[in-house]
Amino acid sequence: MTSVKLLSVCMCLAACLHTLLAQDTSLIDELFSWISKNGGVINAEVRINKDGVRGLFATERIPKLGLIASIPAACMINVGSQSQSASTHIMHVLREYKLGNNSRFWPYIKTWPKYHEMATECNMDDKYVPMWKSDHFPERPAPSISLMSSDSSSPAIPLPATHDHGSGAAAMLPPWTSCREANHQTWQGFLRRIWDGSANRELEYTIEEVVGKDVEVTLADVKYAAAITVSRYLAVHGRPRLMMAPIFDLANHDNHCTTYLESYVKSDYLHMKAGVDYEPGDEICYSYGDLRDDYAVSAYGFLPALEDPPRLAYVDHPGFEPRGAYRAPSDDRIAGPPEALRAEVQRLAAIRARITGTPDIVPRAEGEDWVWDMMKQLEARRIAAIDYELARIAELLAEATGDAREL
Repeated sequence: MTSVKLLSVCMCLAACLHTLLAQDTSLIDELFSWISKNGGVINAEVRINKDGVRGLFATERIPKLGLIASIPAACMINVGSQSQSASTHIMHVLREYKLGNNSRFWPYIKTWPKYHEMATECNMDDKYVPMWKSDHFPERPAPSISLMSSDSSSPAIPLPATHDHGSGAAAMLPPWTSCREANHQTWQGFLRRIWDGSANRELEYTIEEVVGKDVEVTLADVKYAAAITVSRYLAVHGRPRLMMAPIFDLANHDNHCTTYLESYVKSDYLHMKAGVDYEPGDEICYSYGDLRDDYAVSAYGFLPALEDPPRLAYVDHPGFEPRGAYRAPSDDRIAGPPEALRAEVQRLAAIRARITGTPDIVPRAEGEDWVWDMMKQLEARRIAAIDYELARIAELLAEATGDAREL
């Protein structure tokens, strides 16, 4: 039932996207050496994977529950308390970034993706925003600083479910302030207020307080620090802190990955453990949680691996709540009486018509434009998932009514 044509388009665009994002691995040796000198252990290496992006690979056999890496506390950036506002976390990262090679974390910072290699709601260029092609993109004023706090009316996102062995730390999903597509405008206004000083009276730390008066800080610097922070920090169980740790963020996301992080509070190390057996040369994964395609693009700036059968985008799911905190929607596909099924057909058909009927306001630029390619791939995936679901429901209706015209 899946649209073969659309999925082939997805695969073609994915190939182009990965080609454009081939990342530098030349600084990894310095990072690994720095971690080792601080007492860390790494049973992995970084290479370019089959998709053309950086990946983490086992250098020896690692059995299930075995050690992938031990990351010492001295190599982890403490960005603040979970109860503090996002601005505070961002300021900690901005300070280390602007210190440059004077930061003790410089071997780690140098391996972060560059500004042009990231496109999340924090730093995506405004010109790409219409390419979401979603009803859920209202014009919203920038939030107050308190709206970005974990104790605000926009609750912090719960941690991804832990695996059988219980992780002691987990990737913290970026904050949700409204519907995900609207977050672009929300974050842009929020970060501009931090940068231009108009929010200083509301901030726990201002830019001058963390980097000084003589250090030039651009709006792009603030957006970059925000994009790095909210896509990479970890919530540590048993300790109300948010941490940024090297190594684990070099592993590519897989929705079903069982790699886990062992409790940091038991020692001065964060242990990355295998959830399955790895042989030498196997790529090691990590799960940021059960991410639907559109959420992954907006929060992290990447598309997860293609799924078969395809799943509806978060904003297209019948359980989507624009004003609610992000919750991974149920994988249970809609069933019920014919009336409910026909209503769902009408809803999905209307979404599909809006997607296909909305022109590409942004023409593809000459040369490399991986963000445009990613947004078009997301669009193709949304349509393919809707087509799959429409065909599935049509079969249910035909079975329930005995009317082949439902197909």
